Amino acid sequence: MPNNWGVASFMVTRAKLIAYGLPRQPLEIRAAPHERAWMDATDQRYAYRCLPLAIANAHGWEILCPSGFSAYWDGGRSSQAVSITPDHEGHKPAISHFGYGVLTFHVPAVFRTEAGYDLMVQGPINRPKDAIAGLSGMVEADWTPFTFTMNSGSSRANPFVTYARRGAANLKGSIRKSAQSATTRRCRPNSRHGRQAAPRFSTG
Repeated sequence: MPNNWGVASFMVTRAKLIAYGLPRQPLEIRAAPHERAWMDATDQRYAYRCLPLAIANAHGWEILCPSGFSAYWDGGRSSQAVSITPDHEGHKPAISHFGYGVLTFHVPAVFRTEAGYDLMVQGPINRPKDAIAGLSGMVEADWTPFTFTMNSGSSRANPFVTYARRGAANLKGSIRKSAQSATTRRCRPNSRHGRQAAPRFSTG
């Protein structure tokens, strides 16, 4: 759903998520697609028979890269240790802000959820990328008036990492506050397999 200056609104189980796009800054959001190239490549698309995997693919929305670029981390700690080269001259979709091989994407929108909902942001689900992985964050979008950034962390030095234009950079989905702490956790032994100790939940 292209949106350069307007407002994008989505429904999540009756909870509203609104994106207020910034002027003259491209913002393209789409529903996370069901398909994955690596799953298509499995014999007879066998990977799609894993229902939890297939359902997770289509969870949330993806913000697309406005332009392609490549990045290279030489293994150093400083922000200068990461070099970013756009496919075409102009704005770089990512910067090196933290150093240590971390890429930072500025999201050109203020997101608003309904009261009681946070915004979970992370890399695209089940879309692994060699040598780099999306980092997760929780945005208190029911009150914050600010934009935020998304980050991806390099897992090793020296390889070139590429992002295609309109490739998925980040994924978002709203989640009710304190959903985990409000969940009652119980474990019981499986009586079908004889007597055995029940598993235990750990809080830390």
